[in-house]
Amino acid sequence: MDLVRALLIEGDDAEAEAQLRRVLTEDPASADAHWLLGRILTERGQFAEAGASHERALVAAPAKAGVWHDLVRLRTLTQSDRPLIHRMLAAASAIDVADDRGPSAVHATVSSSPG
Repeated sequence: MDLVRALLIEGDDAEAEAQLRRVLTEDPASADAHWLLGRILTERGQFAEAGASHERALVAAPAKAGVWHDLVRLRTLTQSDRPLIHRMLAAASAIDVADDRGPSAVHATVSSSPG
């Protein structure tokens, strides 16, 4: 994964993607590889595939807060996203994630989302 990160720093997203796909061939449960691949795909505008990659990362590592952020960032939240929001809140509660305004701010922000 160090090589992938170096490629991303150098701006070689195409080679980083190729490396990530090789990693995932060898280790399909690699949360980091799915997450980084999702970020590359997001930058390229391939939102559906990016979302699927982030979902696979969360299966492997449900407490990875950055993946939740990237997944939610891909979409406009609607009523049909309530299960996703509840999964995110459960993961945040399990690891006691809070922003700088305190733990209740996470719930209040999500609860007041449209939909």
